[in-house]
Amino acid sequence: MTNTKTRSAFLVLLLCCFLLLIQTNTIYARGPSPAIDDLEEGGYPAPWLTGPLLAPSGRVIPVGKVNIQPYLYVTSHYGFYDHHWKSHSETKRTDVIPQFYCSAGIVKNVSFNFLIEGHYKHSATGGSAITFADSILGLDFQLLREDFDTWRPSIKLGIKESFPTGKYQKLNRHKHRLDASGTGSFQTGATLVFAKLFHFWDLHFLNTRLAFSYTIPTSVHVKGYNTYGGGHKTHGKVNPGKAFTTILGNEFTLTQNWALALDVLNVYESKSHFSGRKGTLADGSTAKVGRSSLNQISLAPAIEYNFSAALGIIGGVWFTVAGRNSSEFVSGVIALNWVGPL
Repeated sequence: MTNTKTRSAFLVLLLCCFLLLIQTNTIYARGPSPAIDDLEEGGYPAPWLTGPLLAPSGRVIPVGKVNIQPYLYVTSHYGFYDHHWKSHSETKRTDVIPQFYCSAGIVKNVSFNFLIEGHYKHSATGGSAITFADSILGLDFQLLREDFDTWRPSIKLGIKESFPTGKYQKLNRHKHRLDASGTGSFQTGATLVFAKLFHFWDLHFLNTRLAFSYTIPTSVHVKGYNTYGGGHKTHGKVNPGKAFTTILGNEFTLTQNWALALDVLNVYESKSHFSGRKGTLADGSTAKVGRSSLNQISLAPAIEYNFSAALGIIGGVWFTVAGRNSSEFVSGVIALNWVGPL
């Protein structure tokens, strides 16, 4: 009965994302572009920008407006990077992840946002699972507004809280953790974003975003097979590693409607620790719980089409180029970005 309810809820979320995707209205990527203020730059109209795939915006949503962004990721995990940054192949796994992001201006220089997502995972060995992931609530604060006549950038501070709504323990050992979709931990994060718009000539603009994020998780009690490892009769406490992420995102306008985008992302996560009974695996060996520290470097080139200053669509490929103790993947991503009145 629980699986039926989860499957139904997942399909509803996927349908909502699809319906939003085919609307003829509009968008903005993880926050508004400069065009939201209808700024004039050197006598030319402000560029229409959807935003790169990964980097957050350096500008909050204005009061009385809402930013809606449905995303769809189709990801193939086909390998892993070992401790020496060497790539190794592994059993292929495909993840389909619909994601819904919404941000709204509540008072001047402050906006509220939330993110929810679902997971469908399928392994080449034949197993599959449908689950919800952890959910995020956040507040964004505009610390500095950009001056288009000087080098002064926009600076935004984001505070977020991740809630453990995803499945993380008592997993089905026959699914090889395909049914894992959460951390089981409340995670508090802070993101500092710098953004600057540069005008080159005619309708050609470069929009640059640089974001630094730091996340601190709480400890989590685990039983049995779980996100962090484990096995039969595992029981104890995991202290997940802290994460530091850097994203450089760029957009270059080709015309009023078309733009190219590129994200460069680096993730570092410190070692997680476990205390308690490790339990055993099916073959009788002692289970492992916890993770070594990891690094992951990835790129996300994309192309975007903007129907207007308020609506655009972006599609691209996100893939790893290097890593240590982390997954090797390639992902197709498509997103819609719309800004409108509340």
